[in-house]
Amino acid sequence: MVDGVSGRPGYFDAQPAALQRIQLDSARSMGVYFEEKNVPQISCEQLSKITRPVLIVRGERSRPFFTVMADAAARCWVEANSS
Repeated sequence: MVDGVSGRPGYFDAQPAALQRIQLDSARSMGVYFEEKNVPQISCEQLSKITRPVLIVRGERSRPFFTVMADAAARCWVEANSS
C-alpha cells in the first residue's frame, strides 16, 4: 500500500526501519479504510456553498490519487462560481 500511494515501487523498503515499524504497527487499521461503507460524499452543489476563500493545489508531480480529487474539486468550484 505504501508503494502504491507513493507511486514508487520499493518506497516502503527504502524507508528507515523506524518508519517502517510505525507503518507496520498501524497496518491492521488499514482494512477499515478500504471497507468503509459510509464514506462521506460532497457534491458540486455543496462545494458551491463554501463562503471562505478556497485554494486547490496540485502539481506536475502530484500522485494520481490526489490529482483526480483536486481536478474534480476544481471543476466543481469553477462551474459553481462562474455565473
